[in-house]
Amino acid sequence: MEIFMSHSPADKMLTFNYAKEAQEVLEGKIRSLDLYSHGYGHATDPASINKLNSWLEEIID
Repeated sequence: MEIFMSHSPADKMLTFNYAKEAQEVLEGKIRSLDLYSHGYGHATDPASINKLNSWLEEIID
């Protein structure tokens, strides 16, 4: 299983530590995990949608 995660160190509602902890728990249990960080706080970074699209194209091929 491949996983794409996008999270912001500037997120005040769900700290970046949650993403890092999830990464640590999942590593070694899945095929790959790509964690993309951005600066948009508790919001979706428009660039993360492009990253997700590229990531999906890679794993589908």
